[in-house]
Amino acid sequence: MKFILTTNSKGVLSKIFNQLTGAGSDRIEKKNKTMKFILTTNSKGVLSKIFNQLTGAGSDRIEKESVTVQKQEQRIIVDGGPEILHKLKQIQHAERVMLEVGDFEADTLEKVKEGIASIPWNDKLEFVKNHILKTATKEISWTLDSRRTVKTDADLRKIEIQNKAREGISSLAIPLLSPNPSRQPDIMIYLLIKRTSIHVFIPILNKCPPPISIIAKGLHHSLGWGMAATANISDGEIVMDVCTGKGGLVLEAEAWSRPAVFIGCEISQEEIADAKKNVASAKSTTVSLVKADSTTSLFRDGVVDVILSDLPFGRQHGSIESNETLYASLAVQMSRILTPSGRAALLTSDSCYQLLVASLRSNGLAFIESFKFNFGGNNNTQYCHLVCAAKSQDGLSAFDFSLAKTVASSPDGSWKNQKPKMQTYRPKRSHHKEVEGKTKTMLEGSEVGNTVKRHKEDCSS
Repeated sequence: MKFILTTNSKGVLSKIFNQLTGAGSDRIEKKNKTMKFILTTNSKGVLSKIFNQLTGAGSDRIEKESVTVQKQEQRIIVDGGPEILHKLKQIQHAERVMLEVGDFEADTLEKVKEGIASIPWNDKLEFVKNHILKTATKEISWTLDSRRTVKTDADLRKIEIQNKAREGISSLAIPLLSPNPSRQPDIMIYLLIKRTSIHVFIPILNKCPPPISIIAKGLHHSLGWGMAATANISDGEIVMDVCTGKGGLVLEAEAWSRPAVFIGCEISQEEIADAKKNVASAKSTTVSLVKADSTTSLFRDGVVDVILSDLPFGRQHGSIESNETLYASLAVQMSRILTPSGRAALLTSDSCYQLLVASLRSNGLAFIESFKFNFGGNNNTQYCHLVCAAKSQDGLSAFDFSLAKTVASSPDGSWKNQKPKMQTYRPKRSHHKEVEGKTKTMLEGSEVGNTVKRHKEDCSS
């Protein structure tokens, strides 16, 4: 039922709202604002399959009343809030998910600008910032693109509409949005231009890339993806695996992360040979391999942003006893080479977990969080831990723990079924100069620089 509370003064509405939703066991939950999510596909034939995935069995199913199929447009509209994002990420056959921002009639350039001003930007941008970008940045950088749905003889050219829309957005001084378009955008504002109207969207998810081609199998791909997602790698960061083995972890991280520099360090010649095959098979462009001992001072201080590594468990490689020395030596070097804002996501066994945490703490790294989960197949009772550490306690905000918490609360405690079918949409960025500059900063003057270059050439030959 709906209960209507009336008052004689607008001035007390906020007080009533706070009383209803404030602290206490009987407080009323604030209702999330409903958004419209547009799922697009390249084929009408898969619309029914997508509909069934959305509304089928499961605790996270979406009510049929909230889902609308538009066959002619080859799309599905879903009404909901942030609670349905996890479901949307698991949908197969969809090409893209867009957040509807608004629409307006426009047959002149002046009406384009007026229509842009009429859109409720703040609510949509707040949603994108908190639930898609998951960033504390004050301003969201943006770019703009458009597409016409029909051929028309209208006087308004697409480029004129785009320019007027950019001008309109810039003139609004929207608090959450940067004043002008950026070459390093966080989001794309997308205009769908119809005959007499314009619809505005923000793409938030798109179809995941196909699985990378791995010849020599090692770490399960879902763990590599999950560790990279938790580390929350940013544009142009330098990412290192200090025990890369066959290279699967850095290759998976490369496939799922924003453009960055990836380096895999491995002391075993046999493992490096397999890693080189995998790098070549995956057609990697940003992974470099180094045959080196990560417990020695190969890199300069404070040059690595992120360390991802599946450390020896003492099962297939080494022993629990030998890990006492290995973990301590690795912790010394990791603490030294990480930047002041650097962080590490490290995988270890249940039996070596306490040893790793103690080694990190005793060598100046802050323990941030850890998650325990199932290691292997259905009959495997072994567990492992993802240990997250940073140069300082402030590193907590750099991680994204949403996935790890989901896994920790799942019945089987496994990552295997968590890998999404859809991933966060990322506009193209002009990042190459930044990446190249950071790579040179790290490698110039380092004895391992030429080795990195040589191995990268070997892998691509």
